[in-house]
Amino acid sequence: EIHRVCREGAIVRITVPHFSCVNAFADPTHRHYFSASSFSYFTGENEFSFYSQCKFRCRHSQIIFAPTLLNKIIFRIANSNRYRATYESRWAWIFPAWFLYFELEVLKEPKA
Repeated sequence: EIHRVCREGAIVRITVPHFSCVNAFADPTHRHYFSASSFSYFTGENEFSFYSQCKFRCRHSQIIFAPTLLNKIIFRIANSNRYRATYESRWAWIFPAWFLYFELEVLKEPKA
């Protein structure tokens, strides 16, 4: 729906709970939990991107943590391209994230 109502090049800013955040489970309004790669199905970065015709370009994404001294270090590791997947698969339950922030650019095919 977001893709349909936006024009080509529109920037969509999304904040969603990270799957490791206790608040994601405590808040009854949260129906889904997200990872850093959840939107890669819409950006073509995932091999299963054929699930949707809606396409976006990921301009920016971050895993956000509660503001503590230790989390400043974890933030740098978790948001590096090299260790992001390792953080989510191994360390997310030890150092839980707070939420995810994405900036996506709407891509639309030109009309014939």
